[in-house]
Formats: sequence, structure tokens, C-alpha cells
Amino acid sequence: MSKKDFYYDKELAQMLHINLETIQLLCARGNFAHAEQLGDGQWIIPVNEFHISNKQAAAIEEEMKKFDERTRQILSSDLKKELFDE
Repeated sequence: MSKKDFYYDKELAQMLHINLETIQLLCARGNFAHAEQLGDGQWIIPVNEFHISNKQAAAIEEEMKKFDERTRQILSSDLKKELFDE
């Protein structure tokens, strides 16, 4: 198994649960000093530009699951109100 050298912009956006455009903007602004834009418009960001431990990644994932569940509850509740209040 080889060590991963970089993340694609889309991959990093998915890992962080943020918009792809946000990652692309950060790259374009130079927030990741060694990020490179490929010919097809994608960005690659070296792994050493972005550090997160497995423990941090797991904690973020758990928080996002809670957030997603709460969002579903709110949307479901709002939809029920909209359907039955009309």
C-alpha cells in the first residue's frame, strides 16, 4: 500500500463536509501554499498542507452525523406542518 501524497479538491471537500467551491477558493487564494490546479480545473492539495488526526476526523464525523440527524428532524417537522396546516 502506498502512502497518499495529495487530496483532490472534491475529496477534501467531502472529508470536511464543506462546499467544493470553498476548497477551490482557498486554493486559488493561496491558503494551501503548494496546491496545484490541474488542466481540467481540479486542484490537488498535498497531504502535508492539511493535517488532521484520525481521532479528530472521527470526532468531526460524529458531530456531522448529529447535525445531519437534527437537520432531518427539523425539515421533517417543517414539512409536516406545511402539509397539515394548509
